[in-house]
Amino acid sequence: MEDVTQLAPGQYSVKGEMWNLPGQYEIKSRVGSGAYGCVCKAADKGTGRFLAVKRIANVFISKTDALRILREISILRRLNHPNVISLVDVPRIPPPPAPVKTMYVVFDFAGTDLHKLVHNGTTLPVDTVRVLMKQMCMGVRYLHHSCVIHRDLKPANILIDTQSWGLKIADFGLSRVLEQGTNSHVCPHLMSSNEDESEADHHGDSDGPPKMSRQISEHVVTRWYRAPEVILCRGHYGYSIDVWSVGCIFAELLNMATCQPKTKKRPLFPGRSCFPLSPSSHTCFKDVTDQLNVIFSIIGTPSQAEIDSLEAGEDVKTYLARLAPSPPVDLQERFPEAGADEITILKGMIEFLAEKRMTLDQALDLPYLAGVDAPVEGVEDHREAPFMLTRKSSAMAAEDLLALDLEHQYDRRNHEEAVKRLSAMFRREIDSLHASESRVKRGAPGSQPQGGGGDEFFDCHSPTSGERGQAV
Repeated sequence: MEDVTQLAPGQYSVKGEMWNLPGQYEIKSRVGSGAYGCVCKAADKGTGRFLAVKRIANVFISKTDALRILREISILRRLNHPNVISLVDVPRIPPPPAPVKTMYVVFDFAGTDLHKLVHNGTTLPVDTVRVLMKQMCMGVRYLHHSCVIHRDLKPANILIDTQSWGLKIADFGLSRVLEQGTNSHVCPHLMSSNEDESEADHHGDSDGPPKMSRQISEHVVTRWYRAPEVILCRGHYGYSIDVWSVGCIFAELLNMATCQPKTKKRPLFPGRSCFPLSPSSHTCFKDVTDQLNVIFSIIGTPSQAEIDSLEAGEDVKTYLARLAPSPPVDLQERFPEAGADEITILKGMIEFLAEKRMTLDQALDLPYLAGVDAPVEGVEDHREAPFMLTRKSSAMAAEDLLALDLEHQYDRRNHEEAVKRLSAMFRREIDSLHASESRVKRGAPGSQPQGGGGDEFFDCHSPTSGERGQAV
């Protein structure tokens, strides 16, 4: 095991870092490192199942990172779908008053991700592209039926097992839970968490507590996969931003099914800057590499009627109206080997207006996807989620965040109290995860994996068709 040395049962040195895991896990190899720490491939000694273990050091050095980690744990432990990454375990952290410094999070293991396959110039059979696209649509549809917007769909967050071609959606650190019954395209009443202020433009006195916004943050979704309304509408968006991202990823999948040189298999919208969030935004209006201009070079500039119906400020509408008219490109020419259904799906998912965008149900009903069998045994067409999450399920209630009174980096004035309160939130989630696992193992009535019913976050069952937004 290169870079991995076992020092004692459950204790490993991984490239000089000390890992302390429960004895049931055996580290096999170091996979790589991400935004929050190192990731290793491990095996569960009892089942032989391969898992991915993420080691997160200095959990509370950044308020933004800590809340993203907590949000991912909180949301994932309630989800259960074959095309969504499973949160397998979070080994218990020290009881109070011991501080939480390092924690481990255990997920499903997938051999690679779509970004790596694209970067390596992998060519896929047409049928494999269909299989992957169907699974991605099914997974995202499940999230939306669970009132979750992913907000960061991109190839690196699409995990793939290249032996079975099973697909799982990962990385829920930027996800949000919508209010039940909220319009799926405009969400002005969704309370954002504090770190959104650091992600987007921060206003106000930097010495005071972060202000709470009554919009979702603007600076979400990696630039190339960012829907127009995320760029333009300042927090007024909903589930359709994920559909746009799926469309962008689908374009890259279509590229992988061709025999073109790697240099021509580019992302659909590879912008280099992004009005209005980039520091150089005052120069972006005429910059052909700005994200909006790159988008309009493909889908065409919006009509006046589309501009008028956009949930945006007058300055944005004025800017759009002054753009030189540009027609859409012929996507069939751009993807000559794609069939009519593929082009219909792609075109429908990258519509400028969210309300005109194709839904995932519509995409999955087309013959191109409807006739595809899922590659993983036991996968069902989950049109209804086993649980609908409420806003409290995000564990990011406004009062919790305001009580923390944090800067982007903690300082001596608030660090100790902040760590204490945030540690309590982590312990609550981890304890609930273990309690739900115990109920499942015991076969307790009504128990569900990742469900967590009966805890402080008030999960409720997904409504039946026609009853969306009503708790059962």
